[in-house]
Amino acid sequence: MENQVLQRLDQMIMKHELLLAKARVRRGLVPAALTAQIGCLEAGLYALREGVHGFMKARECGLPLENFDGYVASLENVANEAEKSLLEAIAKLEVIEKNG
Repeated sequence: MENQVLQRLDQMIMKHELLLAKARVRRGLVPAALTAQIGCLEAGLYALREGVHGFMKARECGLPLENFDGYVASLENVANEAEKSLLEAIAKLEVIEKNG
């Protein structure tokens, strides 16, 4: 299960990096709040990925992790919400790009 979540997070991160690279909006046109929101969401996805990876390593080292599957399922829900928010932010960038 956790490997699937890691793969899904990797896919999300790559997909959004490509979408952000494709949205070529001049920096002066993007509101600071939107730039900050995108930065936080990206950092959050990376942190979620590192968190899952860290717990997997801890379990491999023999640490007893109770409710690990529940944690991973919860994390997957958080990642899905973060992805939704990031897609909405990227859509705002695209609107700015069209109007700018």
